[in-house]
Amino acid sequence: MKKALIFDLDGTILDTLEDIHYHLNQALLAFDYRQLTIEEVSGIVGYGFYSLVKNAIKSEDQQLISKVLNFYLSSYEQSPNLYTKPYAGIVDLLNTLKEEYMLFVVSNKQDDSVQKLVHLHFQNVFIEAIGNKPPFKPKPDPDMVQYILGKYHIQQENCIYIGDTEVDILTANHAGMPCIGCLWGFRRKEELLSYDVKYLVNHPSEIEAICKNHFLQ
Repeated sequence: MKKALIFDLDGTILDTLEDIHYHLNQALLAFDYRQLTIEEVSGIVGYGFYSLVKNAIKSEDQQLISKVLNFYLSSYEQSPNLYTKPYAGIVDLLNTLKEEYMLFVVSNKQDDSVQKLVHLHFQNVFIEAIGNKPPFKPKPDPDMVQYILGKYHIQQENCIYIGDTEVDILTANHAGMPCIGCLWGFRRKEELLSYDVKYLVNHPSEIEAICKNHFLQ
């Protein structure tokens, strides 16, 4: 039977926080909002760029949110890779896992940026990477995960989701599969433990053994 691993992107396999922080503050500065610390930005990422901007400016005004968002997207999409890099140990892990599992990326980041970053950092690793684009609903809706399962004829019991935030845990739960929570990402251990996460790891090197043992059960 086909076994698959679905990875989140930001905070899981790529450290994108400095780029998100930089471009978000460029947008906030342009609209005379207070710039945020990197810790503040870390706490509001995960639900997609619209939610990121909405929480950054603390506004319900959709027109204003859209203006700031468009500035942010224009800035980010021109240079999404100023500081971004794979987390230590991730490249070796993925090169090992791809020999045994089907690997995918599902992200709430805009799809154009997902494709660009995956191409830059992980060529010939993932079977498919999907970002935020129509007609898919963003995570924690399981829509993108279910698309992957259906397209590649993968049973949900033969798949593990790997991510770093409550968004990923909820996505996995909604899709009926376990989640490996990564503690090097955008949330603290205490935050992830407050959700129904099956596994927690401190380093990428722990993931291979967890996957092997899980599928032997």
